[in-house]
Amino acid sequence: LFLGIYSVTLEPASRLNRTFLFICVCFALWAFSFSFMHASTSMTDVMFWYNLSSPGWCLFSGAAIHFLLLLSNKETILGRRWIYLFLYGPGLVLMYKQLADSFAITGFMRVGWGFVEIAPVTSGWYLFFMAYQAGYVVLGLVSVGVWGMKTHIRRERKQALMMFATTTLSLVLAFANDILLPALKLQIPVDRPSVFGS
Repeated sequence: LFLGIYSVTLEPASRLNRTFLFICVCFALWAFSFSFMHASTSMTDVMFWYNLSSPGWCLFSGAAIHFLLLLSNKETILGRRWIYLFLYGPGLVLMYKQLADSFAITGFMRVGWGFVEIAPVTSGWYLFFMAYQAGYVVLGLVSVGVWGMKTHIRRERKQALMMFATTTLSLVLAFANDILLPALKLQIPVDRPSVFGS
């Protein structure tokens, strides 16, 4: 969060820096809420903190694509109003659904020093959420890869490679934590945001 604030203080008018700050706010809210969720002693409190985190894990994917479009100078695309509906519409709908009807979980299970979600894996809303997150991450990786291959600026090539590598690593860790371990009936509570699911 401080990194995002610092980037805006350096160049307040920069849309890239403001979007980066928004991404930092999403992750900060997500991590902050999950920290209190794991420390809660009642299911009412657990649910409160989980719902409070929902703007973070519902909106960060669209914001990340927005950031990448700005970074790769796709001003033509960003000049079209409909693109913002594509970027933020699904996340806003999912956030509203979570706050109104809790689509992402059917309950919580206490494990070790925290809680893990029991996901409604056959729910249409949950499957839509997973597809949204995975699809936007893949779209982001493709965007970074294309930008890195097309740019003739060495610094930008290095940036693209670093972003591609770190995002891929995050994907592997998120897949292991959110999909592979639950499939093996192994659950570990985490206080950090992840890519797949919440």
